[in-house]
Amino acid sequence: MTDTSKSAAPYDVVIARSVKCVARDGVRLSLDIYRPARDGEALPGPFPAVITRSPYDTRSGKGPSGQAGNGEYFARRGYLYVVQDSRGRFGSEGEFTLLDAKEGEDGYDVIEWLAAQPYCDGMIGTQGSSLRAWNQTATALQNPPHLKAMWVNQSGSNGFMHAVRHHGTLELRWLAWLVTNAIHSQEAHADPALQAKLVRNAEKMFEWFQRLPWSEGNSPLSPLPKWEKQALDFYRNGDFSAFWMNPTLNPEAYRDRTADVPTMYAGAWYDTYPRASIKNYTDLAGKLSHQYLLMGGGVHGGPNFDNPLVGEVDMGKGAPIKGNIHKDRHEIMLAFFDRFLRGDEQA
Repeated sequence: MTDTSKSAAPYDVVIARSVKCVARDGVRLSLDIYRPARDGEALPGPFPAVITRSPYDTRSGKGPSGQAGNGEYFARRGYLYVVQDSRGRFGSEGEFTLLDAKEGEDGYDVIEWLAAQPYCDGMIGTQGSSLRAWNQTATALQNPPHLKAMWVNQSGSNGFMHAVRHHGTLELRWLAWLVTNAIHSQEAHADPALQAKLVRNAEKMFEWFQRLPWSEGNSPLSPLPKWEKQALDFYRNGDFSAFWMNPTLNPEAYRDRTADVPTMYAGAWYDTYPRASIKNYTDLAGKLSHQYLLMGGGVHGGPNFDNPLVGEVDMGKGAPIKGNIHKDRHEIMLAFFDRFLRGDEQA
């Protein structure tokens, strides 16, 4: 793919906030939809779409997980950009479970709901990093008819072998993830005193790690028993078992179900996901069409593909996407989706 100077942005943007999509079990999932517009009015389209599904605070702009930049970028270039709050997070109903087996079903339901909207042309892609990549691989196992392309950045493959555990050894960051993200659980949002307690526990994470193993009622998540159970399940399942056969957590075990759609598997050498990213690609490259692998010199997170730094080490001018194989990360993603959602063979 070459830079075809497609950075022109002919459209304005309007955002429909907290649009509700009803999942198959009746849970209402919350979506923000960035739409191409003119003179303050959304255009009727129909347009192709890119979806990201996220457990993070995508709207406030706090932290690295905001999606406003992606939404503005794609909508200005003639795409619908849809941001879904994961089940049980922020505006979505339901109960959140880390790497939930329901992720694929929710992804299917959101894609097919969007394809039925009159302003969508049914050509739908997905993109996202980390948990927003795991849920793409889970969705691909469900084969939604209108899923046409995926940009899967730093997804897991077999959670027991790499990315959650490494040949059985647990990355403690997953326990830290549960503790820090419980601060924005629905329960914590409804109870300021509970939220304050969870913040204090998160601030003492190193002390809590020194007290491992945790147990029921003796962990930084004890105020939230359902979240505590998730942490203890990840910690205690140190041998391969049915726990690790959840298709979201272990898509590798279900490769024969994966949708045959163009997919970019992107990863970074100094992340904890390089083995998983490469395994996703090598398992499917000979079986499915248009499978690609992009490995960068950075660390975790999509924006780091444009950054030559790994910690305090400068990897040099040739390390990032930006200025080398493409103008920047956004432009190469746009070229990918232009090719496979718009049929632009010059992209």
